[in-house]
Amino acid sequence: MYKIADYVEVLELKDKFQISYRNVLSILKTRENCKVIKNLCGTGVSKESSLVQSDVFKVLLNNHLIHDDNYSVSNNPRTVYYFENQFHNADQRLSLLKERRVCILGLGGIGSLILQYLCGMGIKNYFLIDYDQVEESNLNRQFIYSRNDIGKNKIDICKKYVYEHVLGAVNVETFKGKIYSSDQFQSIVKNFQPSIIVCAVDKPQDKILHEAHKVGKELNIPVIGGGVGPDFGNYSFSDHIVKKNKSNPKILHKREVTYGSFGPTNGCVAALMANDIVMTLIDGKRWAEQNNTIAIDFNNLKIYKFGRNNEK
Repeated sequence: MYKIADYVEVLELKDKFQISYRNVLSILKTRENCKVIKNLCGTGVSKESSLVQSDVFKVLLNNHLIHDDNYSVSNNPRTVYYFENQFHNADQRLSLLKERRVCILGLGGIGSLILQYLCGMGIKNYFLIDYDQVEESNLNRQFIYSRNDIGKNKIDICKKYVYEHVLGAVNVETFKGKIYSSDQFQSIVKNFQPSIIVCAVDKPQDKILHEAHKVGKELNIPVIGGGVGPDFGNYSFSDHIVKKNKSNPKILHKREVTYGSFGPTNGCVAALMANDIVMTLIDGKRWAEQNNTIAIDFNNLKIYKFGRNNEK
């Protein structure tokens, strides 16, 4: 049954209807238009109704001003409703998530939050990689863990979280240890056949991300990597290997992941990454285009998108 979306305002004027969301749409008050709009605002219009063939119905549908409240994906109708603002076949696209397989490298301030977002989307298949145990200092930004988890393996807590928060049959594979090379990484995850690799490792971030890109290229799957500092965060997608600097300057101090970390800024980056992970898995439009970087300046709350020229 199709109805006017709840975020839409419809005004009936003397000779027209005024329909508002992002823009204002004016519809003449013909007999057919009156019947379509008043039914959409009232009891609804069924898929079998001849009204769905009307021009005004098609205009409203194409502008995402109406939605279908008969959901074939029953586990989270609110998510389906949200994505109907972007897709006409939202329920079909979201059902694809049940088949998608996500590998997450690093379950700290970014990776653990991403995992929570993806569980909320109902994704069921994960390969989780981390070598660390929960520490008290993690709790200011890694909200998947509690004080009772201090000293326990992060992969074990995260695996338990998935089973407790995702409905239906769930598959979670884990590897406790560090990643040293692309060959090692590929041998670990190859049988899992991931749909995407999420690199959220903090140390050594650049090296592990480089190795993850190698595996992504070999397996022909996308790789997303991101991180956050005290006043700046960024992430990017790439299916290619980042070129190494051919020159060998003397490094007096190598950049490392900052010791200071703040829950809300971690959450900002993780949320943006999680959105684009989901969009990639359902063939939707993501914010970070191929080989572009999304950067957030927390000092002035500005978001930048820029291309990278250091790709093969």
